[in-house]
Amino acid sequence: MKKCLTILVCICLLLGCAASLTAYASEQSTAAATQQASTEQTTQTTTNGQTTRPERASYMPLNSSEGYASGTISITMPKQSNATSFSVYWGDAMGNKLPGYGALYTAKITYSPILVSLTENFTVPSNAKSMLIYTSNEQYGDCPLPYKIDLPKFTRPETGKQLAEFVVVSDLHLGRDKTAEKNFLAMLKDVTTNAPSAAGIIVVGDTVDAAADTNYALFDQLYASVSGAPPVFWGIGDGEYLTPDSYAYDANAHKTNLQKFLSHVKTPTGVTLYTSYYTYFMGGCNMIFLGADSYKDGNAVYSEAQLNWLKAVLAQTSLDKPAFVFMHEPLPDTVSGSTHLQGYGNVYNYLQVQSIIEQYSNVVMFNGHTHWTMDAERTMYKFKNGAKAFNTASVASLWIDQNGTGNELAGSQGYYVTVYEEAILVRGRDFTTGQWIPQAEYLLSTKQPVVTTEADTTPPKTTTATTNTEAETQEEEESMLSELATPLLILACMAVIVFILVFRNPQDSES
Repeated sequence: MKKCLTILVCICLLLGCAASLTAYASEQSTAAATQQASTEQTTQTTTNGQTTRPERASYMPLNSSEGYASGTISITMPKQSNATSFSVYWGDAMGNKLPGYGALYTAKITYSPILVSLTENFTVPSNAKSMLIYTSNEQYGDCPLPYKIDLPKFTRPETGKQLAEFVVVSDLHLGRDKTAEKNFLAMLKDVTTNAPSAAGIIVVGDTVDAAADTNYALFDQLYASVSGAPPVFWGIGDGEYLTPDSYAYDANAHKTNLQKFLSHVKTPTGVTLYTSYYTYFMGGCNMIFLGADSYKDGNAVYSEAQLNWLKAVLAQTSLDKPAFVFMHEPLPDTVSGSTHLQGYGNVYNYLQVQSIIEQYSNVVMFNGHTHWTMDAERTMYKFKNGAKAFNTASVASLWIDQNGTGNELAGSQGYYVTVYEEAILVRGRDFTTGQWIPQAEYLLSTKQPVVTTEADTTPPKTTTATTNTEAETQEEEESMLSELATPLLILACMAVIVFILVFRNPQDSES
């Protein structure tokens, strides 16, 4: 009889445990149902009155230790979504857009989850603390509440004291049309406002649309109309070699057109030009201007005399200081717009030029000619030795990979460059909108790399954003489990003890 009563007590205790677990499961089911209903209600509200917001999103940088934005963005939309496109912006810690920046990425929504690969080695701005995803619908417009992803902590190169600041632009094409004149004036005003103390504005060729005295005079007239504009220094491009009548290159007129450029060219004080190439120092940095000595099959040709001069100039430059090279036509298959498939003329004897560049890791080259926008792929190109080349786009008009119309696009772009003791900051600027181009911001260390024996095998950090509702639900579950843990453990222990006392062998106690 005693054993039966004991068994009955154990059964009651175990049933108590089961009841507690059942109650917990029921509460979880109710909470889940409530959350689902809330989500469905939110989704229904957004689809009826505004654009649907992403359900969740995450960002995984490739290497946060370098401060580059390269990585992958994953975006999941709700099943019932009316959003047709999305845009990604840099944001601050509070979830506001960084002032002065355009969209980092924009695309249509055709599937979910959406995977965005940021392949360019552009830099996360120092004041960016988050990534904001805005969805949009043709009827409702942008969703008022963006999805916020907190950024991991990035380690950026040390900069040190500022040494110099200048602006790099290309392809003004003055004399082409009124748009080119308007864009040139807008660029001058933008620079005068944002960098009034800049050491200079560098033009990487094609200041004029063709070698006409009236085009050079137009530059003087427009430049004089903007008070306080920094001085402008020119490199030569193919435009300065084109005859005004035919807009074609004529080998017989090469010397004549070159002399016309040399008679009008803007150079730093004390620099007199006798050839298409020259150099001077700015903030301790060597500023090297190259210029084609002739053209063959639409490609620039550099003479042995100029290449030997370039070797001598670079050999005298300290590797701890950047050597800026300004060359109108890019080397083939380097920056955007320079591939063979893209059909732009490049450099005929490019292998000779490239062999020199690849001997000096401190070279920072700026190329024009292609007009490719700065949000296109390969805006910055890295040579094997670490030297870099930048696509400088155009002030007069732009071109993009997707443009199949044969016509250039409206727009005007260039770079603001700040040289520090240990780094170079290169920032792409849209002069038509007055905004920084997020895909064209680069912070480049000029310190010589330190050779290490052990490779860093730490995996990249993944930052996943969660909504407030998800965080609160997780906290409630953890709290409830903590409250149930103690009574369940006590009940289980009591059941085991009673069972042992009742069913133990009597001989065990006698011994």
